[in-house]
Amino acid sequence: MNQSDFQKVGYVVREKGLKGEIKVSFEAFFLDYLYENDGTLPEHFFVDVDGSMIPYFIEQSNLKSQPIILKFEDVDDKDTAQKLRARELFLPKNLFKTNELPDEDEVTFWDYIIGFQVFALHEQQILGAIEDIFYLPEHELAQLFCQKKELLLPLNEEYIHEIDEVQQKITVNLPEGYLEVFLT
Repeated sequence: MNQSDFQKVGYVVREKGLKGEIKVSFEAFFLDYLYENDGTLPEHFFVDVDGSMIPYFIEQSNLKSQPIILKFEDVDDKDTAQKLRARELFLPKNLFKTNELPDEDEVTFWDYIIGFQVFALHEQQILGAIEDIFYLPEHELAQLFCQKKELLLPLNEEYIHEIDEVQQKITVNLPEGYLEVFLT
């Protein structure tokens, strides 16, 4: 099997804890797939390591709460888990029905903006760095913390004014009163 036989279903956000656990984010279509299949995870995910798809077997998982945390076999410490940070998780395409897979031309993956600083255009202030992306069936949300409070920003053309990949900065044009809802 080569990489074209696999479908990206999520990615590792970061390590969590000291015993090798990882925080993961799954694509919305994969969460729908899990829901339709009684929430049963496959026994392993594949990770592309230097062009080879390597299986990582699941030792523990918590799909019932956010954030979703996985523990892979043989990933037993923070350093090993850290090497998986930002790695994409794959499953064989033949596991899915054709109509379950997203059209690759229409999918936008926002993973690359994690860590970018968010700047509010009209408020002329930096709100914070993007910590996570939530892929919901209706839309995607960026999570950041501003004044020690969680702030969720919709990732769409209406709110995003500019993305500067070089400076790792996103300028957002928020509606009047948006920040007050989250920060009060």
